[in-house]
Amino acid sequence: MKSLKIILLLNIILIGCVYTYADSSTLPAVLVPPSVRRGYPLKTLILMSDSVSNILIELLHGGSVLFKTHAFPAGTTKNKHIWIGLLGIPSYLEPGAYSIRIIGEGGARELRYRRTVNVINVRYNHEKISLNTSLTELRNRKDPLVKEQTKELIKILFNFDKNALFNTGVFFKPVEGRMSARFGDRRLYSYADNRTAHSIHNGIDFAVPVGTPVHACGDGRVVFADNRVITGKSVIIEHLPEVYSIYYHLSKIDVRKDELVKRGKIIGESGVSGLATGPHLHWEVRVSGVAVDPEIFLKNKIIDKSLILSNILEQ
Repeated sequence: MKSLKIILLLNIILIGCVYTYADSSTLPAVLVPPSVRRGYPLKTLILMSDSVSNILIELLHGGSVLFKTHAFPAGTTKNKHIWIGLLGIPSYLEPGAYSIRIIGEGGARELRYRRTVNVINVRYNHEKISLNTSLTELRNRKDPLVKEQTKELIKILFNFDKNALFNTGVFFKPVEGRMSARFGDRRLYSYADNRTAHSIHNGIDFAVPVGTPVHACGDGRVVFADNRVITGKSVIIEHLPEVYSIYYHLSKIDVRKDELVKRGKIIGESGVSGLATGPHLHWEVRVSGVAVDPEIFLKNKIIDKSLILSNILEQ
């Protein structure tokens, strides 16, 4: 009954996944879903009898590490330490069998875990976007500032702060409006000089007028609030370790870096700044540096920490 109770709770706690269960009577125990859709976060839960300094989670294929992250501590109950790992699975990853490897470091008992995880295919839309001369030049400009801003963005999105536990619940839709582009759309850019280029859309576009209030999708800390060449006026909010929401092409920014914000707070106004073909908000969610489908978090809690701490290990 205890094992069944834990599995049922995890179905609620970790966005409806079905997990392969390692008996918690023998710790450490690891719970990993047997499959995950591409463009979704892979969620793991680890139970330890003693504290560790770090838990590394890696996704491998053919012996090579493709993506990695760290688990973060979610509390202790009945002398058992609870760790949660969130690993973003890219929308472009080929469907098939991969390996998940989990390594615990700095504890009295060794944690070494490995199993197969199946990445399930998701079909995405295709769209063609025509760019005028000025937008063609902007997208193809060899600007050193763009390169520096890209490096800065990568540094922000791959920053892992295990104490960043701001928001675990359902996200709030940042604006009300028509979704003009969805996550994972395969885009064909048609340039003014008749050349073309391909890209993948990493977020959701809301077609809203300039000046529409934009709300924080969840509690968090502002880690970026400034102008960028390609994305225009931009805001990035940290919600959990390596979990960030991103807001691009704003006309106005109403928050500052390091400011703590609550779910629903107005952080700025939508616009058409940067490389944009019309007024809209681009909203994006990154997990372990990887773009994942934001709509997942509008329907389900990221994690339910209170359920874990109060129920999962009750005797």
